[in-house]
Amino acid sequence: MCLLYTSLVNAGAPAPQDESSLPKTPHTFNNIINLSIGVEWDEAFINKYIFKSNTYRLIKPITGGISIFKAKKHNDFAKFSGSYFWVDVMGLDSNNMERLVVSGVYGPGDLITDVMKLIYNLNVYNGSNKLTLINDKALVRTNIRKKNVLNIVLEKSNKCNELSNKFKVFSISSNNKIIKSTFEWNSKKVCEANPKSVLFNGIFKGYKIKNLLWANIAEDQNFTITKNNE
Repeated sequence: MCLLYTSLVNAGAPAPQDESSLPKTPHTFNNIINLSIGVEWDEAFINKYIFKSNTYRLIKPITGGISIFKAKKHNDFAKFSGSYFWVDVMGLDSNNMERLVVSGVYGPGDLITDVMKLIYNLNVYNGSNKLTLINDKALVRTNIRKKNVLNIVLEKSNKCNELSNKFKVFSISSNNKIIKSTFEWNSKKVCEANPKSVLFNGIFKGYKIKNLLWANIAEDQNFTITKNNE
């Protein structure tokens, strides 16, 4: 599986002029809590919001998801969080299922946001993602400029496994600049979950989901992103 990132939104915070002052790839993140939800997107929403490119084709029904993560301990970027929305697409060059990212929120500091913009070619918002585990429930609240844009409620199950994965990451901007990277992760505890509700607000109010399909919660996840040579 691959991730295909696309730049679609206006950035939430000013970025430096170049990447010379930023931490160099690869970037490693440890002790992460990661929540993911699989969805079937509303087709009208997808046609309105995603960047059209000849590097992929949409599949029907239009599936994808939402991922939210936060660092439990300090990493290279200090304490941080991130979230992104993606659409499943078929890559025309490899004929593999890929993820096209519609939008993202990283922060609260500017450093992690700048890295995602300049090194991995993402046009993302600077903000915060609060992910709270209370007994068998997981609650998510995402803000941009202190205004709420996303709320999620999950129910966690006892069906858990140790999992790992490695896949290619592609980014594509509106001028068709492509960045290729490798994404590798492992977690000692990935639990199935039941998605109860997803509510979009503010700048994401136009985002529409047709069906909630699946969910999981990964604890103590470690992942590394490596930008491949161009």
